[in-house]
Amino acid sequence: FLRDNAVGLGFQETVSAILTNKDDEFRKMNIPEEEACETTNPVTVECTMCRKKLLPSLLKTFSQNKHMDYPQCVFELGDAVVIDKTKETNTATVRMLACGISNSSTSYEQISSHLDAFLKNLGINYKLKKFSHSTFIEGRCAEIVVNSQVGIIGEIHPQVLENWKLEKPVAAFELNLDAIFKLLNR
Repeated sequence: FLRDNAVGLGFQETVSAILTNKDDEFRKMNIPEEEACETTNPVTVECTMCRKKLLPSLLKTFSQNKHMDYPQCVFELGDAVVIDKTKETNTATVRMLACGISNSSTSYEQISSHLDAFLKNLGINYKLKKFSHSTFIEGRCAEIVVNSQVGIIGEIHPQVLENWKLEKPVAAFELNLDAIFKLLNR
């Protein structure tokens, strides 16, 4: 149902590996490096850790598809791995959804209207609360709140676009689906 919802809003699904690297996950996203689930003996420098977010995967998809027609609207429904010291493995797998639009006229309003339609189709009431995050343009970013923060939305910062060698603006949102459904089941 989640995939059908995203496809119905005009997004194409992309699937990427759960393994990534610190450069893609942190430096290119304009955020400080933090603790992550790292691979012990990586075979390649591209696969040294498990991803913590899906947004870097979306931006990588856009950077690898600059030769394709615009607008580009993609989504990924997949897992991320976060540090959780309460677990035996010190990690937890989290189900996430990220949607992004790349086009010369992409805006916060455009991605926000897609988020609204997506969550309303699921019957989820939410609020957007002004938020500051270095991956996004200041003043063009919000946290997505369903009782507590369950995601983030905004226009990607020009430095992040440059880091990924993207020529067109990108607006995106990312949702922690596990957190949303946990709140809804209470």
